[in-house]
Amino acid sequence: MKPITLDAFTKFSFLSNLQNYNNNLLFVESKCDMDTNNYHQWLHTYSLDSKEDKVLLDDKRTPFFALKDKVVVVKNDEDNKYVHTHFYTLNIETDELQDAFTLPLAVSNIIDFNDTYYLVGASINCHKGDYHLWTNEQKDQDLEDMKSHEDYVVFDEYPFFFNGAGIINGNRECLFKVHKETLEITRLTKATMDVESYDYDADSIIFSANDFTDVKDKWAHIYKVDFHSGEI
Repeated sequence: MKPITLDAFTKFSFLSNLQNYNNNLLFVESKCDMDTNNYHQWLHTYSLDSKEDKVLLDDKRTPFFALKDKVVVVKNDEDNKYVHTHFYTLNIETDELQDAFTLPLAVSNIIDFNDTYYLVGASINCHKGDYHLWTNEQKDQDLEDMKSHEDYVVFDEYPFFFNGAGIINGNRECLFKVHKETLEITRLTKATMDVESYDYDADSIIFSANDFTDVKDKWAHIYKVDFHSGEI
């Protein structure tokens, strides 16, 4: 038997993020890229009708979400100094991308909750829980404040570091509702709550989360939030 070498990992493809959109299966293929010490990714669509497999996007990272009426792809402008997530609509027939909308959130998931609202999961810093409501002047001041102590980091909770993610001090996964037309954002969970999983029906969301300000409990608690009133 030959020993496994580092180059062997470049021969493997990893499939992930399987989603269904109008009888088309969308998924991401990832392969090791030794030149960049990263992964190269391709967004595929596989038609359940024609059995055709087609690459839609050939990119370093291809985060996407299959919504009821469209497929959206995240491609952020790196020159934008504020926390944001920019969405493009992807035409799976022509591979064309069209500008869609931007949210002042670090979005991790977006779901069609109903005809009026999206349910959005996003990472926030609990010390800046209402960042999505801040003015540009407030965000500029926040950037200046961070520059004033960029040579050190204050840890005021535990855990403050997670392998693979780096420093996570103050980070929380929160849930929001977003109006599809106006893009008005309403936070549904407390800024101190770190949401781990969730499910929903027509009126409410059941979610598991740790609510903490200094030390994270090893046990998550189950909560229910009314989607319309926001009452937990």
